[in-house]
Amino acid sequence: MIGLMVLGMAVLFSGCTVKTGSCPIEVGEKKEGAIYAVSGKNTFPGPSDGHNKRTRNIHALQNAATLTLSKGFSHFSIVNWGPEINNAKGSMMNTAKEFVDKCAPSSLNPFTVGNHLCGIKTDTQFLVLRIAVFTKEQHDMLTYNASEVKSYLEENGLWRNDGIERTLNNCDKYLGLEY
Repeated sequence: MIGLMVLGMAVLFSGCTVKTGSCPIEVGEKKEGAIYAVSGKNTFPGPSDGHNKRTRNIHALQNAATLTLSKGFSHFSIVNWGPEINNAKGSMMNTAKEFVDKCAPSSLNPFTVGNHLCGIKTDTQFLVLRIAVFTKEQHDMLTYNASEVKSYLEENGLWRNDGIERTLNNCDKYLGLEY
């Protein structure tokens, strides 16, 4: 029994080896509408499950803005998950404030069970967003302005220093693209 407790504590406090990353879904040269995958991770172990999911979701949004700007684009749309968040499926959400208000639970929430955070899975340590990048707002779907996302997160103390930690040439299971 004590051995099992020690093993559990070792796993809990050993730190996480999950790194956030980005990769192109379609390998090729930089183009308008190119699809990338970016991930965000929680700051596990946090004081509550709500805190962990909040930091994970906001970190993924941060990394989407970072990748968009680093590739020379100004706007991005989220193109996976359900219609609550997926701009290609009609989501009307396109600001960091809306994303934080709707898709990042309260840090005080001890439980975030079920798929109720904008249709995003709540049972994983990290989150993968597939984003399409653009040089301007689109007419057929709403886009996030990457600079405005970054400004909002910085101004509200939500920007983290641990952004994208590695870039992959091809997406792999590391980014969880099987869902």
